[in-house]
Amino acid sequence: IKFGQLLCEGRVKRVTKIRKNDILVGTGVLLLIFLAMFIRYVNVSNYLFLIILRSLIYIGLFSAWCLSIRKRIIQTQVRHYLTVISALMIVWLLFRTVKFCISRGDVARHLWYLYYIPMLFIPLFSLFVANSLGKPENFKLPGWMRFLYIPTALLFLLVITNDLHQFVFSFPSGVFSDENYVYELGYYLVIAWEFICAACAICIILAKCRIPYSKTYLCLPLVPFIILLLYCFAYVKKIYWVRMLAGDLALAVSNSKLIAELSDEQ
Repeated sequence: IKFGQLLCEGRVKRVTKIRKNDILVGTGVLLLIFLAMFIRYVNVSNYLFLIILRSLIYIGLFSAWCLSIRKRIIQTQVRHYLTVISALMIVWLLFRTVKFCISRGDVARHLWYLYYIPMLFIPLFSLFVANSLGKPENFKLPGWMRFLYIPTALLFLLVITNDLHQFVFSFPSGVFSDENYVYELGYYLVIAWEFICAACAICIILAKCRIPYSKTYLCLPLVPFIILLLYCFAYVKKIYWVRMLAGDLALAVSNSKLIAELSDEQ
């Protein structure tokens, strides 16, 4: 009996220690996110340093997430595509940092176009991840899903060649700049494809979140999707206060997932 009690007490202490580690990691991640968002609104002379610092915070968080994925995820397809997603987030941050350092010109505009590599491929790879969840370790995606690369690649080519046709962004002033532009049909095609991939991924994940032997679903995965959907709508409408107050919202929502992910590593 004493042995059983000691064993039980040992398990309780271990669970308590894990819980404390979870809280510490989660708190640390949240503080870093809030720090990065706060830096956005600081107005000082050495603004370039703050831009780089904010990007380094996000890059560090996504790098930590990438390493935790490589360490913890067993299913090959899920590990592979989640690693690629985290790498794309880091690439997006690097593009953003260099663009803000350059500020204007042809290079800055093309870096803006390059944002659409992660913006188009992350929803696609999220769909691949959703289809791989709960599958055996050696599971491979159906061959037909590879055809989804075609519209994604074509839409990116449409964006990167925008200067030739202005089918995605047009520039009424005649000056090619990301400060004064109008959304054209191509832009809405890009957004529609991103939405379709993301919505399909969320629906698949939600279906796999059904509580066994019941009709109840865990709806938590829908929360980030709904928030980002509202943010995208406000962004497209160019609502000034949304851009100012929630300029890092997409990154903040993405980083919020790291709290659970990094806590599980402990």
